[in-house]
Amino acid sequence: MSEASSNHNETSLFRINEKYLSENFKEKVKKCLSGEGETSYPFPHFSLENFLSDETVIKKLYSELQQATWSRKENDLYSLNQTTDLSNFDHEKFPILHQFRNFMHDSVKDWLQLSTGVVLNDKVAITGSEYREADLLLPHDDRLEERKFAFIFYLSPDWCEEFGGSLNLYDHIPEENRPSQIAKSLVPKANNFVFFQVQANSWHSVSEVICKDKSRLSLNGWFHADNTPLAPEPKPEAGLPRIRPSLDITLADVYETISQNYTRPDEQKRIKRKFAAQSELVLQNFLSPEKYQAVLEELKSAQFDPIGPTDKRNVGRLDESKLGDNSALKILISLIQSEALTLLLTQWTGLKLYDVKKHRNSEPAQKRIKLDENHGENSHSSGVGNSSSSRDVELVYFLDRYEHGSYSLADDQLAADAANNGFCLDLLLFFSDDEKWPEDAGGFISYAGVNEPNEILRVSPTKNSAAIVFREPEVLHFTKYVNLRAGSRRFYVLNCSFFGISNEDSESEDSLEDEDELSDGLCAEFDDSEIDDELVPEDEEGLVPDEEP
Repeated sequence: MSEASSNHNETSLFRINEKYLSENFKEKVKKCLSGEGETSYPFPHFSLENFLSDETVIKKLYSELQQATWSRKENDLYSLNQTTDLSNFDHEKFPILHQFRNFMHDSVKDWLQLSTGVVLNDKVAITGSEYREADLLLPHDDRLEERKFAFIFYLSPDWCEEFGGSLNLYDHIPEENRPSQIAKSLVPKANNFVFFQVQANSWHSVSEVICKDKSRLSLNGWFHADNTPLAPEPKPEAGLPRIRPSLDITLADVYETISQNYTRPDEQKRIKRKFAAQSELVLQNFLSPEKYQAVLEELKSAQFDPIGPTDKRNVGRLDESKLGDNSALKILISLIQSEALTLLLTQWTGLKLYDVKKHRNSEPAQKRIKLDENHGENSHSSGVGNSSSSRDVELVYFLDRYEHGSYSLADDQLAADAANNGFCLDLLLFFSDDEKWPEDAGGFISYAGVNEPNEILRVSPTKNSAAIVFREPEVLHFTKYVNLRAGSRRFYVLNCSFFGISNEDSESEDSLEDEDELSDGLCAEFDDSEIDDELVPEDEEGLVPDEEP
């Protein structure tokens, strides 16, 4: 059989519905692409029902695709199963899929060029995608060199809107080139062919599949064109202002807030040795039970504002301006901004966030230095206390609420920021009613290198735990989408990042003389007459729990 005859027989199994071959349809397509068509909003797109004239072939495609080899794909942006490109499939083992690829490469590409007036090159990327319960694809724009049209051909029979998995199209903020709200949702019905032009505002997502015993199958990819310029990057976000730690907390406040297991000098040495070996650790039961419960109860009734943009995050962020002066939560936030905490972090990690020697050569500390009138009321405060011993350390902090639908992504701007920020120490405090967060519900914080596929570290949102992570330049972290398995559960995380730290700052594990000096430093910082003896147990043995995997 000749090659031409073979190609004819292969492509004859698939035929485009006649109604999409008319001159009238071509005019509609061109009008839509010009921005004047019925489906030009929120960006030009087409959803073509009954795209193939013979629907019986859909079952054959569906059945053969289910037999393919699937790979699990998980990152901050998506969770799904995917095949390799159809060009890699054995045409004898997968004859129907092989024919479909040829159909897309020849017939559909030619039809698309005639309908749109756009000249395409020979590159057509096609893969299979499967979304099961809790799988999704978060907002993105598909921008990549030479991509001209994105397409999805749906295969799952009897798919309903109630199953989730809809293709969401987003309106956008023109001056920022970022997505805003969902403008349109398309249900992934079998034999529907959706395509749209990849452009600056082609923001879209796949909503979470919420049906337990159904899988959303599709064949999807891109048509490409030469000399296709990349759409401009979204407008960079303004970063949160950094503040300097300030001397505004007494040692009594520290001992009343943080578990005594972590403030005793001998325990601090144990923690430091562990951190020196791993550059990360998790301290369980970090806050005293009374303080933890008081903060948690306040969090439940506190005001949280929705924070986006949706291509970066979807969380609730604490409005500190609504906290009362005697709020346990406000006191904790003050502790986070204090020199007392930088001293503790120095003792726990060996990283010199706090310069004890410099402090001892300075004037004696006051028993308590009050907060400035506005200091500590807003995480964007630029106020600086009378700090003289926290070196050049600066911090950024915020407190977010996570529940079903919440997430925080890594992106190009975050990657650039990570490279420019240098070394960083993250302190993450978690609050929740639940003793254990479900492992399959998302919500974990993942650390990974820029452009590196493998996860370096995963931190789970464990009740009353503090995760301390030394982050190198070009290491990012994101919080995985909280999926339906979380139910009505929620957690809160106080995220603090300390900048201005050098990897040369860490002390030797065997430097006992310096360790003793640091241990004495916390007591030297304040007048011991303020502290009850019972707050500093001499004989109680503290425990340093195992770190998260």
